[in-house]
Amino acid sequence: MMRDSLVRLLEEYEASHTHPTNRLTHKVAIPFIVFTIVAMLDWVELGSLQVAGHDLTLAFVVLLPAICWYFWMAPFLAPLIVVPALLCIPLGRVTPPWLVIAIAIFAWLVQLAGHAIWEKRSPAFFTNLVQLLVGPVFLVALFTGGFSLRGSAGSRPTGASMRRRDLRGDREQGGAERSPRADGSPATRYMGLRSAVVVFFLGGFALLLCDRVHIACGVLEQADRSVFGQAFWVFPLFGLVSIATVTAYGRLRGAMGEPARSPGVARTAVAAVWALGAYAATGPLDGWGPILLGVLVLAWIVRIAFEKDRVAAVFCLGLAVVGPLGEAALSATGAFHYLHPDMGSVPSWLPGIYLHGGLLVVEVEAWLAQEGD
Repeated sequence: MMRDSLVRLLEEYEASHTHPTNRLTHKVAIPFIVFTIVAMLDWVELGSLQVAGHDLTLAFVVLLPAICWYFWMAPFLAPLIVVPALLCIPLGRVTPPWLVIAIAIFAWLVQLAGHAIWEKRSPAFFTNLVQLLVGPVFLVALFTGGFSLRGSAGSRPTGASMRRRDLRGDREQGGAERSPRADGSPATRYMGLRSAVVVFFLGGFALLLCDRVHIACGVLEQADRSVFGQAFWVFPLFGLVSIATVTAYGRLRGAMGEPARSPGVARTAVAAVWALGAYAATGPLDGWGPILLGVLVLAWIVRIAFEKDRVAAVFCLGLAVVGPLGEAALSATGAFHYLHPDMGSVPSWLPGIYLHGGLLVVEVEAWLAQEGD
């Protein structure tokens, strides 16, 4: 649900962002701009006051009213904006100041270039400072499918061309469900907001428990143990990763021209047992290293041979590469570290977890694709 005042602000924002290339520059720049703004505000300490054991900084003071505004205006979208914004605080503290400044310069140049070169119109916040808050909403709404843009790709729609999508399901007066493309506009919808919330909480909670197994078995340690012995960022990060992977598979499937598979309860349950079982098994079997990787890879090959799904195979292999690289990058920040790494800063069995996790993502996306039809 969105308040009408926010819908009007989004329509005003969209009117200044009609060129496809300008919208692309904003998809790249806005996350970096949010990160650098929060990181820089966090540099300003406000006396000796503390919040949750940390010194109070200007970042907390500025974020608090912004968070309230997002939850008031768009309660379903707010978590997808607020959680990454809060994660910018610890991330900014481990990022060198010179790099934060360099990222800020790069991001603002990219965003302003989109307006100067392609849009040829000034940014919306030049006339209304509230639009600074609207930018992240616009980006997340497009990404989740909460809004769709009218007009064909490459064309410049005229006027306020954004329509509100009823988050509880569009219905015609006769009771029939309206297709997202019923008006002829090329609306792109990867995941509904309700589905995103479900994926966020279920994925975040399941992975949180698996991560707990790794901690209990002495596989890894986290620098922060403020929430029941685990870092405060673990649950929201896993929730966002769950949304990102399901969305990424949906995009890949669409790009490769493959239709969505029919969802099945038994198949999804089997995929969940394999994925969560493989994750949990690596706790007590951590010392097996390459042998455990070989077992997991062999089991995945057998499963994918029965699946006969080329898109799923490509996705799982990509996830098995990107996942460990992402964990290595996060480990480099000091947020956590594996205690017995044998493949750089991560254990050699780690890609095997992602292979089986990828097949669970495929099954989850099948249910979401059916809901979106």
